[in-house]
Amino acid sequence: MSLLKGLVSCRIIPPCSTRYHCLILKCNKHEGKNKNYYMRVLHETPLAPVGDTFVKVTGNGSLNVSKSILLRFMNERIFFNCGQSGESTFKGTLNHVFVTHLDWIKIGGIISLIYKASSSKLEEVTFYGPPGLDVFIRALENFLRLDNFKVKVFESSAFESDLLQVKTVPLSLKDGVSHKSCDVDKSWFRKKFTYKPVVQEESLLDRVPQNYIDLNTAHSYIIKFVSKNAWVLSECVKRGVKPGENMQKLWRGESVVLEDGSIVTPEDVIKSDNFPNVIVLDVPSEGFIEDLMQKEEYKEFFSSTKQKQNSCLVVHFSPVNVMKDERYISWMQCFPPTTKHLIVNESNLWQTPERVLNRQEICRLISPEFFPQLISNVIRTPNHPSHYTVREVLEADEPASYVPDKNSERWLQEWKNIPKEVQILESWPGTTINLRSLLPVRSFQPFMVSEDPIKSRKLFNICSKTSPKNPKITFLGTGSQGNSAYRNSSGILLEMSSDCSIMLDCGDGMMHQLSCLNGTSQREKVLSSLKCIFVSHTHADHHAGIIGLLLEIRKNNISKGRKNKLIILVPPVFVSWLETYHHKFQPILDDVILINLSDMVTLRHSDEEFNSLFRKHLGMKKVLVCYAKHSAFSYCICFEHSSGWKISYSGDTQMNRNFVDIGERSDLLIHEATFGTGLDLMAKQARHSTTKDAIAVGKMMGAKQIILTHFSKRYPAIPCIQNIEHTSNVSVAFDFLQCHLSDFHHLPKLNDCYKKVFASFEAENIEEHNRLLTRESLLSEMTKTRGPYSKEELQ
Repeated sequence: MSLLKGLVSCRIIPPCSTRYHCLILKCNKHEGKNKNYYMRVLHETPLAPVGDTFVKVTGNGSLNVSKSILLRFMNERIFFNCGQSGESTFKGTLNHVFVTHLDWIKIGGIISLIYKASSSKLEEVTFYGPPGLDVFIRALENFLRLDNFKVKVFESSAFESDLLQVKTVPLSLKDGVSHKSCDVDKSWFRKKFTYKPVVQEESLLDRVPQNYIDLNTAHSYIIKFVSKNAWVLSECVKRGVKPGENMQKLWRGESVVLEDGSIVTPEDVIKSDNFPNVIVLDVPSEGFIEDLMQKEEYKEFFSSTKQKQNSCLVVHFSPVNVMKDERYISWMQCFPPTTKHLIVNESNLWQTPERVLNRQEICRLISPEFFPQLISNVIRTPNHPSHYTVREVLEADEPASYVPDKNSERWLQEWKNIPKEVQILESWPGTTINLRSLLPVRSFQPFMVSEDPIKSRKLFNICSKTSPKNPKITFLGTGSQGNSAYRNSSGILLEMSSDCSIMLDCGDGMMHQLSCLNGTSQREKVLSSLKCIFVSHTHADHHAGIIGLLLEIRKNNISKGRKNKLIILVPPVFVSWLETYHHKFQPILDDVILINLSDMVTLRHSDEEFNSLFRKHLGMKKVLVCYAKHSAFSYCICFEHSSGWKISYSGDTQMNRNFVDIGERSDLLIHEATFGTGLDLMAKQARHSTTKDAIAVGKMMGAKQIILTHFSKRYPAIPCIQNIEHTSNVSVAFDFLQCHLSDFHHLPKLNDCYKKVFASFEAENIEEHNRLLTRESLLSEMTKTRGPYSKEELQ
């Protein structure tokens, strides 16, 4: 209510979904500053403190979204599955991942997780899963170069700590189908350059025994809590108990006296309770159900004589066709009515994350010409007043993503003469189940803007159309080191026509980004038009989404009955990884032309065979490549089209004279600007560019327009705009920024708008930037006395 006291105006923004409306509340005074608050008012989900004991849905299994959850109990954070496109931003002390099945939607995010973990202060991550998971991870180690970071893999070992136990229950598919794949066409992969992998032994493919990778085994898990005491963090916050010595004393059973003189006892902030058991169940197909019915491990949870002791949360990763099987339904009926069932599969509706919709809606108010309306599926409420059956939910024309938690719900009535209650919990990415009450809770923070975006709007007379002479560029990911709150990892779509496009880098979650932008039908058209993928280097934030993309392209081609040749320009070290997945897991390299980027650096544009290929498939006059100054096997690229335009893309690199040479007189330079101007020492150590470096490269090239991307997580919503205030041809990229080449000269005019609307973020950026400049100065002095500082000092 304190916020509403200063309210002087209120404006409703059209809702992005039926669950909430967007408001801009303009206040005279709040916390001593004039600010507008961009808010979403939730109508259905209660706001409540989560505490530290919960299950969070990090991917709800919807379209191109992972099937994964995070379990947190005290200081234990455990992932079950680690797929792509979930809300699984790596934080905290996560060090255990349990995999249920070797399907990409369940393991595709492991690449990003290992990359993020190795860049943090963690020393190791341990994986548990079916046979073959170790092959997947060992193939990654060959090019991720993990240094001192350790990855451990166990097939079926149980996990036990002082707080909880995880027991593995394997399920087997009888008469399973073995994997088959065709040979990879490497005729374009020149032999002039030889890459020697880290493991100086025979090929990884040769070392893996036949049929070792088991796609016919699925692991389910039973989690029991050993400790009966747990923190009530909301009470700690309420009473002013901060992490540190006081919390240690309270955990030991001692009362503490706070600075204000108040006394806090252990009973105030620590609650003893019988936490429910958690079952994570994955039955990939109907063939596994027979083995599920025979498992003795679940029978102890079927008794209803001690309902409190047997209360349970069952997380279902099983697909829709399995859940509709009467045997599976009868197995679900064996649990007592106190059991809650969380459905994580394709019956859930995919949707654009709320924070992304918030930011995009603000940017659309500034400039709708360059920020398209994102696809936000309307969350459909079934037209049934009180009960939903399994068939009504799973076979609806548009599956419901929100299923209310009601004790009277009878899902099984359609299959059995005697109906039995089954309690279903809603599932969307971010759903958090409080394990004390087994009820979903949700936290919410308003998104702040500093000025009404309408006042800053710039309207341009734009009627551009995509054509070979006027390509369209869409930024699908503009962040660095993986996904963050407002920026996806790297990915740029260059469209020359409706049937010819190029992907520049392909970070984690790229398929979901395409879905948010285009919806399912238009996304298929984009996939059909894709003729080339360029992978600049082997850091996961630039390639972790490529296998998911290739799987969707292959699926799309099979459904349409066509064969489209796809050119993939890759570092040589990356090829063994793609081949391992293709031969041992799922076929992805059918109708693919692999080209070694190192060959292109060596041969440049003198090889007529390469030039002929690019003219035929891409309409390109030349495709020039040079080495980047970043990690081993990193590349910059320049596309020179037959119609006359020239676009250069830096990938990740320091200021690079070779890149200046191949990108001379570019119409558009897309350059990374990970660090703000002045942070030269940090940029040099990390082998990245500052904003000043990127602008300098553009000037040396004679580039007509420069757009900056690949921003550090230090700049969450916008980069530091003050670094480009006095430039007339430099602009910044946002996720889902979309512009034709002929209209890029308008973008610099928006910099002042961004600065005003996102002034609160800009103020934080400047404060952080000044702090980094101070540290930069101190570290510079340190290097003079004792040499370069360590990776940890850069964090």
